[in-house]
Amino acid sequence: MKIYKKSFARIIILLFGILFLDACKGTKINTESPNKVVAIPKFESKASTINVPLTLQVKQLEALANRELDVILYKDDNPDDDHFAITVSRTGNVTITADNDQLIYTLPIHVYAMAKYELNLCDACPKIGKSKSTEFDITVKSKTSLALNNSWQVTSKTKTEYEWGRKPYIELGPISIPISKILEPILDKQLDNVSTILDKEIQKRVEIKSKVQKAWTDIQEPVLLDKDHDAWLAISPVEIRISPIQCRKNEINVKVGIRSYINTYTGMKPAVTVNEKLPDLIIDNKIGDDFEVFLSGEIPYDVATKYVKEQFVGKFFEFENGKYQINVKDAEIFGSPDAVVVRLDIEGRAGRGLFSKRIHGNVFLQGLPYYDDATQTIKVKNFGFNVKTTDILLKSASWITRIGFMQKIQEKVQFPIKDKIEEARKMVQDGLNQNGRINNSVLLKGTISTLIPQGIYLTPTSMKAVVYGKGNVSVIIDKL
Repeated sequence: MKIYKKSFARIIILLFGILFLDACKGTKINTESPNKVVAIPKFESKASTINVPLTLQVKQLEALANRELDVILYKDDNPDDDHFAITVSRTGNVTITADNDQLIYTLPIHVYAMAKYELNLCDACPKIGKSKSTEFDITVKSKTSLALNNSWQVTSKTKTEYEWGRKPYIELGPISIPISKILEPILDKQLDNVSTILDKEIQKRVEIKSKVQKAWTDIQEPVLLDKDHDAWLAISPVEIRISPIQCRKNEINVKVGIRSYINTYTGMKPAVTVNEKLPDLIIDNKIGDDFEVFLSGEIPYDVATKYVKEQFVGKFFEFENGKYQINVKDAEIFGSPDAVVVRLDIEGRAGRGLFSKRIHGNVFLQGLPYYDDATQTIKVKNFGFNVKTTDILLKSASWITRIGFMQKIQEKVQFPIKDKIEEARKMVQDGLNQNGRINNSVLLKGTISTLIPQGIYLTPTSMKAVVYGKGNVSVIIDKL
């Protein structure tokens, strides 16, 4: 009987030993790792408008008009052929103003007019003649509207107004001859000559096509933004829009908008093939000044891994007053094709004492990364164990899925990126301010005023937060 009792005790001790060893060893979690990102994602760039302002000061035209216009505008001092002798001269300079989308020419003139008639009663009779003259000052105004056709040519339409007051007449006996009817065609012809001269000068000075061609070609040359980072700004123009010609505040203005895709690159100067062919011109009453450039802040996975190790490795997570405990031994973060993945090498215990259950091995949690604009931080949502990890845990340690461990990890998986976004914005802004000269004649100037989140992209080596830098940019052609 004593032999049986001793044998039974040995069996019990053996069973407890096996259970103890098994409890110490625990269950091995063997979860397969998700696939990692291997392809670099393509960003969906948005088209921006680069403005090319073209301006001509009206005073330049005014000076030209006064050089080209003679003091004597018209002179006919032989009344024998048509019974009239007329001299028209200007008494002051032409003044030109620009207002309400018109060029307004004002010309003060002096008119001398003489009418003569002769009466011959018979062939042998002497001629009876009489003449009478008058002179006066008037102001002539012409209003010219400018337009641009699809061939890039400036066209004009002029309307002339005469401030006669009381229209002049010459009284020859019982006959009243209205001088204005004779003068207006003469003045119209002279003013047409002035308009022709000015139109040619406008064509010359606002020679739009050659300037746009230069801007179109030159902006395709990448601009070095930052030498230390080897950062470049690349512009790919696709469309040209041009506003109607505006005449305001004594200036002639044309707004040209070159629709382009604008991107930044780091690492090396981007290779470009210059497209010199101008697209068809589009006349547009409302040309925007929106400028958008991709800016990115990057968190390399090795930096993110270092951060999560600092947060988790060597830390004990306890739940339900110590009933459940998880110790993180190692951590890693990487990107999969559709989520950011956190790998944790853990040791876990459920229960207390001799009958507690232990597990160990790698588990994988994943979530969708997003850019939190309020904190300028990369965070994750829809976070939890991936499918394969969940399947294994439900079979061996389902308690891990329901104690709040995932929420504890999610709270810490966030990466401040404000400084990196601001660094990218400042780099582009400083580049436009300091290095925006594409060549000796073309200068790129702009301002980034607003940052608009676009999304998070997972590359093979990093999490990349992309925002649009929104503002305006212009091409200034200051030398030709």
